[in-house]
Amino acid sequence: MSPMLETPEAPRTPTVEGKGSAGPPESAEIPARPFVTSFMEHLISKEIISRDIAEQLSQESFRQGKQRKTVVDALIQDFGVNSDLLCKEVARFYSFRILKLNEFNPLRLGPGNVGKILSELPENMLRDVRKYKVLPFEFAKGQPEKILIVSPNPSNREAYRVARGFPFKKFEICYMREEEWNEFWRQVGAERQVAISGLDTHDQDFDPDDDIDSMLDMEIHKGQLVALLDNIFTEAVRAGASDIHVTPKGLRKTSITFRIDGQLTEWYCIEDARAEAIVAVVKGRGVGLDRFERMAAQDGSAQRVVDGQTIRFRMSVLPVISRELGGKLESVVIRILKDADASVSLETIGFDSYSLEWFSESIARPHGMVILTGPTGCGKSTTLIAALRSVMKPTLNTITVEDPVEYLIEGARQ
Repeated sequence: MSPMLETPEAPRTPTVEGKGSAGPPESAEIPARPFVTSFMEHLISKEIISRDIAEQLSQESFRQGKQRKTVVDALIQDFGVNSDLLCKEVARFYSFRILKLNEFNPLRLGPGNVGKILSELPENMLRDVRKYKVLPFEFAKGQPEKILIVSPNPSNREAYRVARGFPFKKFEICYMREEEWNEFWRQVGAERQVAISGLDTHDQDFDPDDDIDSMLDMEIHKGQLVALLDNIFTEAVRAGASDIHVTPKGLRKTSITFRIDGQLTEWYCIEDARAEAIVAVVKGRGVGLDRFERMAAQDGSAQRVVDGQTIRFRMSVLPVISRELGGKLESVVIRILKDADASVSLETIGFDSYSLEWFSESIARPHGMVILTGPTGCGKSTTLIAALRSVMKPTLNTITVEDPVEYLIEGARQ
């Protein structure tokens, strides 16, 4: 619980011994230690507070008696000690678990799930959640009945009172930096919930994620974005692009860029739809992408037939932040993967005679390594496929190790 200030010890009159002296008169008193908590000693050893501040704090606590503040509150409010620094030391000293917002954990509650939990709380408790900075965050590993609660001030007794109001049988208060807690609060959308509650609205079932998703569905339908993005995929293949970049340039402006011959060229700019709606459509065209997850990197894939040829698309989604955008959006890069033509061989991909002889000799050796490097679109994968085809035989077991598998190679296990 919260570390409290302890009253000073009563003055003592021990005998001080020294060479050739029986000690001072009994009336000479030696001042007692002005504070006795090991936590205060810890703060002094870490140079977070001075010994003078510790003495002042202990004296002030003695004067306040039963109404004394906690060490944390007193140091922050009365002595201006940095809140983040102090609370982190509290967490370390009293063995609070320290959680980080950006560390992946499959037991993590998504912002939408937390938003739904908050939407079921009474109005007064919702205000306390914000006031004392307390949020459910993730389930404890191996203990599905136990929820980990995050707060920048885990020693605050009010945090425990608020945590008991969440619908979980067991809980543990954990430390999270205030900046990260504020970002998680923003993701959850609780700020808007509190604002709505403060206006005496009776809509206690408000869920910010549902509200955003409904709005995006309207945008997608209104702007016919599905057909538009399908056409862009087809155009990219026909233009010979190796990548499609979907980049937000503003809340209602998204740039569609093709990489052709290694160079990025803006192909189209969408200015009549929200950037989130466009990304939602892209995610909807792929497998392995969560449309409702907007704050984590994701990888997925898609496949379609263009002009009679099967084309695979590898999708990478990354959250981005910009001052101009006023928050976080997502950027998408789509790699276009065509199956290598059956005619591709070492003799047809452009080697000069010397390089062809050297490379062919290298890959024919029974052991060793050949490393291919170069920028996007320079032909690394094509060269590897040609090399494999030149050494593959029915008498050999050929296995490739790839992450991810880009091209399907007949006769090899990938």
